[in-house]
Amino acid sequence: MVYDFSLSHAGEHARNFLGIWDGKMVCNDFVGYKAGFEQGITEIGCMAHARRKFFDLHVANKSQLAERALHSIGGL
Repeated sequence: MVYDFSLSHAGEHARNFLGIWDGKMVCNDFVGYKAGFEQGITEIGCMAHARRKFFDLHVANKSQLAERALHSIGGL
């Protein structure tokens, strides 16, 4: 696990830091990472964000599929 911080929100910092690395990365939706995903980095989604989408869907229309997804995610 690596955590890197920059005061700048420029994508250049992410590109310089990641270089030619091509592993798997859990990250936020910062646009500066997008170029890396096109060059071999695999984006791993965040379960908290995935769960929120199912939660919102269930609240909005009582989706049974969304409810099952919430139970499955809860089991993780």
